Amino acid sequence: MRLRALFSTVLALGLCAGTAIPGGVLARSVSATHSTDAAAPAMRTFYISGSLLDAKGTLSLLVGLAKVSVDSTGIYSGTLTMGGTSPITTTVTGTISTTMTLSGMISGQQVSVMARPVKEKIGNAISSGPKTTAGMEFLGDVMANSTSIGYMTAIDTSILPEYSFAATVSKGQDTGTAINASLYMLSDHRGDLHGYFMDDATGAVYPLLSGTLTRGQMLIHVNLLGHGAMIGVAAVANSILNHQLIYKGTLFGPALNDIGTWYCSPPAS
Repeated sequence: MRLRALFSTVLALGLCAGTAIPGGVLARSVSATHSTDAAAPAMRTFYISGSLLDAKGTLSLLVGLAKVSVDSTGIYSGTLTMGGTSPITTTVTGTISTTMTLSGMISGQQVSVMARPVKEKIGNAISSGPKTTAGMEFLGDVMANSTSIGYMTAIDTSILPEYSFAATVSKGQDTGTAINASLYMLSDHRGDLHGYFMDDATGAVYPLLSGTLTRGQMLIHVNLLGHGAMIGVAAVANSILNHQLIYKGTLFGPALNDIGTWYCSPPAS
């Protein structure tokens, strides 16, 4: 049973009520499952994250989903939809092989990225997917006018398992608010989580700034890009539903004085 189905039962019992989190920053436009064979024409989607100095010299987060079409030689083109106070979609081009390049107009300036491959053991790998991030994750400097202005990480979304997320705020400014979402994230060999948070109500994408998944405990920190932040601490709660792994814990946010309860469940095995 998916966590949302479980929460339908919880809602019916009157344990959770409210509205969705504030309006989204980035409209959902892609699926999280894609072909990853760069040797043939294929659609791939990358979660792009990092930080850079914009054209005005202000440091800003780089967050978005790049949906690209890759030809048989590894050359690609597509669109990058980015979050922020004024979401934009921009054209990106580049190549994917043992390394990844990216060029496009971002934050008011023409930028380019030469990213090296990152190979990490995936601690929560999808059963039918790769066990490492080889060929799926890249990291490099963002350059503008031959000057480094930041960094970028690109992760193929096909290696990010989807975790169901449900929460309710029971105390604070947003008392009664219900939050239903998906967490697309992988755990590396250290137990650190990498990925993003997608709100069900709006399709908005937000960065998972940090997180850990070790010894039956989960910690997440999500930046809601102008709508506050959420910090969640949870442990395995076997008693909620038989045969379904669920994490349950305390949620702080979205507002500074908000406190609530959250549940998170990995993909059904």
